[in-house]
Amino acid sequence: MIGDPRTARRDNGPKTDGSAVYAMDLHLENQAVAVMLRSPRFGGTLVFFDDSAASDMPGFVRAAALPTRTAVVVYGENTWAALQARDAMGAEWDFSRADNRGSERIKADLLAAVNGDAEFDAKGSAAVTAELLDGAAQVIERDFFFPYLAHATVEPLTCTIAPTENGVTLHDGCQMQTAAQMAVAAVLQVPHENVEVTTLYAGGTFGRRSTQTADYHVEAALAFALAGGRSSWSGPARMTSGAGTTGPPWRTRCASAWTNTGGLSAGTIACQASRSSRAGRWMRSSCRTGSIPPPSKGCMTRPTTFPVTMSA
Repeated sequence: MIGDPRTARRDNGPKTDGSAVYAMDLHLENQAVAVMLRSPRFGGTLVFFDDSAASDMPGFVRAAALPTRTAVVVYGENTWAALQARDAMGAEWDFSRADNRGSERIKADLLAAVNGDAEFDAKGSAAVTAELLDGAAQVIERDFFFPYLAHATVEPLTCTIAPTENGVTLHDGCQMQTAAQMAVAAVLQVPHENVEVTTLYAGGTFGRRSTQTADYHVEAALAFALAGGRSSWSGPARMTSGAGTTGPPWRTRCASAWTNTGGLSAGTIACQASRSSRAGRWMRSSCRTGSIPPPSKGCMTRPTTFPVTMSA
């Protein structure tokens, strides 16, 4: 394949020679850099913040609380200045409605859900599958736990909003352009047709940019509005306080039924996933399946059962 022109992609050249423009590379004239100081717990809300330690730092512009009270937006003349100012600031958070569980409690809750009854039955015969498991010559059962996955290392959530004559232009490594367009239009109260979306390279698109809430677009639009319409580049979150920027933890229990001749006769996979929204609400789901993985959207939104019986 190496050197074969038939395998060439349109982005091979720019990605190889460094000319490709990613969402985090964009720098416009008179552009401010905005980064977020967020609650260290899902669902925490801002009580107050103190930017006195950052006030004299070179390149620091200002800080302001988002109207949602979910974060403090910190403005800088460049990325380094904004990040340094954010790290120097202090803030107090209200955790009364936050998810205050630790890792062990989350794992225990997920395991309890895996061991519980599924709440939705799709096609398949749970009874036949259970009978084959009960009568199998050998049953192999294993538990797996997948912790929170931080996307910040592989997929920096950055975008830039710039003013136009009748609206704005959103520069972003978009996966769901229409959702982003509608969200920015709603926040800025402009017709959606006046929000132009320029899609750049994302530097990693592992699903985090395709949220239905368009959360980081909403934050960027709020930062843009608070900046008085100045072009704003919304930068990456802290690894320790990127509420809502992680993949959900999973707890999975797999069981397979084997015959005396080594054949696989039946199998189940019971999964439970937790995902936190920006408001700290948790969605839980459980799935049972045989030889195929559960559909991600169904599995992420409600308890679902997919028993599959396999022929011996």
